[in-house]
Amino acid sequence: MKYLLIAFLLVSFSGGDSGVDQKPYHNSTYDSPELQAAFAEARASLPIFWAELETPAPDTRLYQVRVRQPLTERAKYRYSYIWFENVERNGEEVSGEIDLRASLIKGDHKAGDRLTFPETDIVDWRFIGDGNYYGFFTHRASFAYLERKGIRSISPNGLYHDDPLPPPRE
Repeated sequence: MKYLLIAFLLVSFSGGDSGVDQKPYHNSTYDSPELQAAFAEARASLPIFWAELETPAPDTRLYQVRVRQPLTERAKYRYSYIWFENVERNGEEVSGEIDLRASLIKGDHKAGDRLTFPETDIVDWRFIGDGNYYGFFTHRASFAYLERKGIRSISPNGLYHDDPLPPPRE
């Protein structure tokens, strides 16, 4: 059920190939106050993610970052936000493997391809600890956005920890 919800949100909040002229930037959903606040909160807490990634707790996995990526000319929008896994940081540059559908990313990339991008392009992060997600700010905000628009959505209960930030380590 958790993965069905994630798939729904990924499809709902990414620019897809619709065959229409491109919009100037990206899906306007990303301009919502909820998602803009989520981007800011995720960026501000990125040092916590890096610390967790450098010395992961034994019960954690699936460390990923979400990155703004340019799309091809055939996409409906010019940018989308793609999850990357197997993330490595080298100074101000980050590299990672494309997680899911990325057929519209410029350069004819596919899932599993490793790309390098500036850390400033990261808009979210997530990892699983104790069976639920930490981080995942954009998806948490998506529920608030959908509720504000009067759209019933699947409940996120059981998908996330109550606090998006992991507890401090001793």
